[in-house]
Amino acid sequence: MKTLKRAAALLLALAAILSLAACGGKKNDAVEYRDDLSTQQVADAVVAIRSDWSFVDIASLYENYARLAGISLEDVGEYTVLFNEAGTTADEFGILRAKDADKAAKIAELGETYLKFRLSIWMDEYMPEEKPKLENAKVKFCGQYVMYAILDEETREKAFDAFEKALKK
Repeated sequence: MKTLKRAAALLLALAAILSLAACGGKKNDAVEYRDDLSTQQVADAVVAIRSDWSFVDIASLYENYARLAGISLEDVGEYTVLFNEAGTTADEFGILRAKDADKAAKIAELGETYLKFRLSIWMDEYMPEEKPKLENAKVKFCGQYVMYAILDEETREKAFDAFEKALKK
């Protein structure tokens, strides 16, 4: 049951990420992003914004949710998906790296699909106070990297800032 709930939260987070591409969407020739970091290195930069987080990697659960949502990971080179196991929260985010920069927008769209799927399987009676995080989950991409975040608004913005800062050249 916990695994299903976490997977659902992961899918919703991915959907949110794909729907909102804060860095991406339009080419910004003024900003250049790195392409040499692992998704774990980028995730570590995001985790560093909060000392009270205790994240666990749920990549295998993410693969199952992606499959259930009809999402193909063929354009994804690597990914790190983390779920906060400290307390009872829906806090989750994922960092996905497209195989090439041209695929990042497509990966962001898949993130939106994931987040919508996660929201569709959310059980309203389970942690109703956490549902807004899923409803407001967002997606951002910078260069080849895509991040989805199922976090409260303030934390999400800090996480997106850390994500972008880690990737700027």
